[in-house]
Amino acid sequence: MKILASIVLLLATSPANATPLPTGYPDRSEKFDALPGFKNPPPGYGQVPFWWWSGDALNEERLLWQVRELHKKGISGVQVNYSHTDAGGWPTDLAQPKIFSEEWWKYYRSVSEECAKLDMGIGLSTYTLDWPNGGENLFKKLFYDNSDLNALELIANKHNLNPGETKTLPCTEGTFAAWAYRVKDGVTQPGGTDLTALINNGRLTWTAPSDSAQWQVWTYGSKKHPGTLNPLLENSGNTVIQGFYQQFQDHNDGTSKGLNYFFNDELQVGLGKFAWNTDFPAEFEKRKGYSLFDVLPGMWEDMGDSTPKTRIDYADVRMALMEERYFEPIYNWHTDRGIIYGCDNHGRGLDPHAYGDYFRATRWYSAPGHDTPGGNADVIKGKVSSSIAKLYQRPRVW
Repeated sequence: MKILASIVLLLATSPANATPLPTGYPDRSEKFDALPGFKNPPPGYGQVPFWWWSGDALNEERLLWQVRELHKKGISGVQVNYSHTDAGGWPTDLAQPKIFSEEWWKYYRSVSEECAKLDMGIGLSTYTLDWPNGGENLFKKLFYDNSDLNALELIANKHNLNPGETKTLPCTEGTFAAWAYRVKDGVTQPGGTDLTALINNGRLTWTAPSDSAQWQVWTYGSKKHPGTLNPLLENSGNTVIQGFYQQFQDHNDGTSKGLNYFFNDELQVGLGKFAWNTDFPAEFEKRKGYSLFDVLPGMWEDMGDSTPKTRIDYADVRMALMEERYFEPIYNWHTDRGIIYGCDNHGRGLDPHAYGDYFRATRWYSAPGHDTPGGNADVIKGKVSSSIAKLYQRPRVW
């Protein structure tokens, strides 16, 4: 069972004559008295159990009965979840009717409206539903099977040449650039010569200058990873909004009824350090003021003093594109509707390349948070989540 928790001083109800706050949002007025909210928590504050819709076929009457029974026990909201099977890739254990079918929407709409009548919240977790490479699941059907949306990984190959040496180099499918760099005292030098125009029929032939320097030719390509989503892709966030989140409004007469939150469980997007998109070089030069290809070997090996800056700048651009194109649009969709957007972040802050920057990614949740597997509470994780909420003035911590 997970508990939707607030930062202590933000647990609140609305003062008299104030504009009603969305369910689960705190009151920040200066003279607000928090004590009554602790004695009798308002709607949106309390225990939110996982409500598994896997197993037996869904039955509308049974679902409504369960909601009413939970309400009698003081449960303030429910989180619809789907478990996984033990098959390879842990595919979603889908009951009947299938999720997002017309019959499923009929059941969900009925349950959501009942929650609204009872002043309960309802949300949906993406647990198993959006796992990349996870076998059959909802996001595979909606997004991952579209190869145009798949994540790209930057790859490179290095070839050494002596002065005056001619080599014909293979350029595998996906190769989009080739550059030559001078080598001094064993170190690849920044700046280079663009050889991309010499690529022909999957090969590149080049003769190194006959001076005393050693040379390297680097070929750059991208590898597509089926079963994934590229968050650096322009409009990737809006694609997910229209295919997933917006469907809950479109199938509920234009309103989400009892829906007051969504929850991302260990979201996995991108491909870590070498996440890529076709317009990455242009975006890099526009934002950083110099050519990425002049220093790109520094992502793999030492290029002298420029190496740290190259890696920092690459990571910064990668994260900025993720924010602008994926995380921020989804966050805005939720906040525009007063819907809480919570998470248990992948890696929980321990994997620096999970998104690129833990704070910059997780700030685009209105309820940044983390799980505590096995019930083992972690003070540091709790502090990180609360710090993100404090720094970016988010209403909740999950």
